[in-house]
Amino acid sequence: MAQFRKTAVIIILLALALKLAGFLRESLIAKQFGATHTTDGFLLSYTILTLFMLIVSTGFNNVFLPLYAKLRETEPEATDRNANGLLNLSVLIFVVMGFLLFWIAPFAVRTLFYFMDTSTRDTALDVGRFYSLYLVLWALTGVLESYLQAKYSYIPTHIAKLLGTLFSAVFGLFFAQSLGIMSFAYGFAFGTLVGIMIQAIALLKGHFHWLPTISISAEFRRRFLLLLWPALLNAVVAPFNVTIDKLFASTTIGGAVTYLNNASLIVSIPNVIYTTTIGAIIFTLLTDNRRSLSTFIRILSRGIESGMLIFMPLAVGLALTGKEVVALIYQRGAFTHSDTLQTYIVLALYTPLIFTQGIQMVVAKALYALEKTKTLLKISSVTIVFNIVFNALFMKFFGFKGLALSSTLVSIYYLIASVLALYRAMERVHDLKDVSSAFFRTLLPTAIMTAGVLCYKAFGAPLLPPLSGLQLIIEVLIGVIVYVFFTYALNKKGFQTLWQMIKRK
Repeated sequence: MAQFRKTAVIIILLALALKLAGFLRESLIAKQFGATHTTDGFLLSYTILTLFMLIVSTGFNNVFLPLYAKLRETEPEATDRNANGLLNLSVLIFVVMGFLLFWIAPFAVRTLFYFMDTSTRDTALDVGRFYSLYLVLWALTGVLESYLQAKYSYIPTHIAKLLGTLFSAVFGLFFAQSLGIMSFAYGFAFGTLVGIMIQAIALLKGHFHWLPTISISAEFRRRFLLLLWPALLNAVVAPFNVTIDKLFASTTIGGAVTYLNNASLIVSIPNVIYTTTIGAIIFTLLTDNRRSLSTFIRILSRGIESGMLIFMPLAVGLALTGKEVVALIYQRGAFTHSDTLQTYIVLALYTPLIFTQGIQMVVAKALYALEKTKTLLKISSVTIVFNIVFNALFMKFFGFKGLALSSTLVSIYYLIASVLALYRAMERVHDLKDVSSAFFRTLLPTAIMTAGVLCYKAFGAPLLPPLSGLQLIIEVLIGVIVYVFFTYALNKKGFQTLWQMIKRK
């Protein structure tokens, strides 16, 4: 446990550094290029790349880790040989895929995305072709993440992610004037390459013996592929829905994709930090304790309860202070006050995702640990259909802002359906009352916090300059103090559970 605590602290710091680097990159893009068709095209291409990386890292990880953990208990040498073959074969496949995408991209983009503004489409094509040449880098960093996590090594992957984003920002800072928006793509590729070297060194130091083979036993291949396709399809759901949103947005005003991207980046902060710290450790613990139902449920319950206590006040708090947050991060240079207001409206509609996706992450990890990938696939497939239908419907009335509303409604369905499926799979439906009880115990302190912040905004905030950093700090302090006090007073057991998890993790 001491090692877990040390690891978690380091990962939290790296996750925070990664987010800061991400905001540095996005703020530089906003300052240099504002919210235009050019930034829309760049962000569309980057969103598709992120979609691919999440498919590989999340889908591959959710299958490889449970399978590797199970087989190494009985056949350690054979399992390591199969892991080598799978790694090498994956690299070869992605090299071929990258060159194919490079050659077919012009025809595919101009055919499928004919409805886009020409400037948006051309920028997306240029950036996308560059990314396709280095497709193996994006894939390899995701695959290595799975292998390192199987060895209980979490830090090298986070360093690799940080370097990709950090170098993207650095290259943009120094070369945006000469290389344009492509400078951010060049930096991302360079940083990813350095990060892969760090991951590879860490894996070799973790007693992974590389073998020049692409041979995989028939049984390992059968079991891996049987679980892989549902996991890949499930992993694609959330990022695929985001990609659909941005494609819809590209048919509206210039800058709409940028507004959605900047808002979603802010909303993703809590979930990224939680997923990469407590979430990653919870998945490993759930996987290792899948045969002990009582221990499994105890870990699951703590994960869900801690998620509610963290994510509900964060979601509501961000909705209350979002305008100041957007202005602080983006409003400078070519990114105007009008752009800030547009981004904030989208942000406010996105904020429920903090809660739904945070709890969904814990539930999904539990289903993966139980190897219930097909169950998640059935649920997630429906969300894609719902998202497309809601997008078309809400865009008619609300424009690009309706896309954020659609995402929120779909995420609520996804969470409810997943929770029901999980407890049915464990034959513990009666325990759902504990989940609902934890929800309402968290709701009351959050409501009191909301009232406190609104009172300050009504009577105290007008005394300060609008959208100032000091105003944001005061609002956050009021929210934190009120929430912590009333959580301790009204939900002492939940407060102590969360505090103990933080101390241990």
